[in-house]
Amino acid sequence: MNIFLNLLYINLFVVLVHETGFFDNLDSWINSKFKFRHLPYIFLCALCQTFWLSLLYIIISGPIALWMIPLCVLNGLLTRVTQPLYRLFENILLKVIELLNKWLRL
Repeated sequence: MNIFLNLLYINLFVVLVHETGFFDNLDSWINSKFKFRHLPYIFLCALCQTFWLSLLYIIISGPIALWMIPLCVLNGLLTRVTQPLYRLFENILLKVIELLNKWLRL
């Protein structure tokens, strides 16, 4: 059970960092300093980041079983669900703040 929770934490962390645009900004900074150089695609894709970080976690955490590799793939695919959920949660919070501003007349 601990492995599943840690993989979900990895998924949420990667989605949060990816949605902030950190790697996109880093890529544009690298391209401005070194023309025609970009980050590898693995850093620009949340699915790839989640898969590789999950696999790295599985390797570091202890003995590897064959069923853990498809679990990493499933965790990577789960980013297609967590990204829209993150955006939905963000939009709900923004709507609540907007309603509070109207209600308090700030």
